[in-house]
Amino acid sequence: MIRFRFAIITFLFFALGAQSYLFAQAMNPPIYSITHNGVGTTFSPGDTLTVMLRGASGGTATFDVTAVTTGVPMQEVSPGNYVGHFTIPAGRQIPFASVAGHLSLNGSQSSLVAKHSVAIWDYTTPVAQRPEVSPPPGAATTSLRPLVSVYFLNPIRVNSVDLTADGTEYANQIQITPNSVNWTPAYNLSPGSHHVVISAMDTSGQRVLREWNFYVIGFTGSNIIQSVSHMPNHVTSGQTVTVVMLGTSGGAATMTVGRGGPIAMTEGQPGVYAGSYTVPAGYQGPYADLTVQLQLPDGRQGSLTDTNALLVQATPPGSFFLSLDNPYQNSMVHSRFDVTGETVPGFKVNISAWGKDGQPIASTQVIANREGNFDAQINLKNAVPPGTRLTVVAQAQDDQGDVSDESRFDVYYRQ
Repeated sequence: MIRFRFAIITFLFFALGAQSYLFAQAMNPPIYSITHNGVGTTFSPGDTLTVMLRGASGGTATFDVTAVTTGVPMQEVSPGNYVGHFTIPAGRQIPFASVAGHLSLNGSQSSLVAKHSVAIWDYTTPVAQRPEVSPPPGAATTSLRPLVSVYFLNPIRVNSVDLTADGTEYANQIQITPNSVNWTPAYNLSPGSHHVVISAMDTSGQRVLREWNFYVIGFTGSNIIQSVSHMPNHVTSGQTVTVVMLGTSGGAATMTVGRGGPIAMTEGQPGVYAGSYTVPAGYQGPYADLTVQLQLPDGRQGSLTDTNALLVQATPPGSFFLSLDNPYQNSMVHSRFDVTGETVPGFKVNISAWGKDGQPIASTQVIANREGNFDAQINLKNAVPPGTRLTVVAQAQDDQGDVSDESRFDVYYRQ
């Protein structure tokens, strides 16, 4: 009888303890996503990292960057959407720095690490330690005459180098060392995408080729707007996108999203403007340009369009949707990279990567979780050379075999 009572007491103790543990877990504030503006780019000293966290409203949010900073405060710019900014310091060479967000509410805290790391590099370090190409593939720069450079691991023949930018050859304007090629345009590059091809012969007689795109961001209004970003990157009808602009404080800001707008933006803290837009039913995408406008009391005004257009996937009544979060269009990926997004809970998502010749290179399948989120990994297995442009195709499928519209985006492979 004593052993029986002891067993009952022990059972009740562990049962109540488990219930208390589950209750405590349930009290943790949810974090749905954390993204940043560092995908496909390399930060230098003085650049601004913008982190956006989506979770429970009414909390206190911060973020950390591995080996760089901790506890950076974030502001709740709209219910459940938190934004924070950090200026990159000098003297850091960190190719893969993790970004972690934290959300506290009612005495409990949750944390989530961003799917993509941040590359931070101080270009005052020796050239032998620099990234392979600059500006990085898919990166955006505010310089109208950026340094375009390639670093080769093996020495090259200095008389074998060719460089073209946007189809024009500039071989007579480049600076060449045994391991690098450098070119600074003698003219201002126009805002938008620019395509660079650099080829050379190494000392063993092998032809080496580097081909990539980068973006130039043009400013108006005496550079009163520094940057514009948004989250999420892919939406469907009924979803809300949050737009954040960094600029001169004390102005009146508005934004337009595709055909929607102008929409007023609020300056929550000095120089940080935010606004929200809900995609109406039946919106005909697939892409919507995001443009912000800022007017200052002294009469100066400016506008800036986000280099990453918002992907809008219309969802007719009764159909299901597929919304992708990462990677971004024209971003840089490694041999293994994650594809994340949302669809109907429990639906299968088929994801594949295709080469320029239209041949499949890698594919995978994943089942969306109870919230409709999915996270799949593509493994290229080094099947293509660095610099190759790939097309990633994703499609959701229900248990009857019906499929959603395909979602497609281009990425650049970097080994």
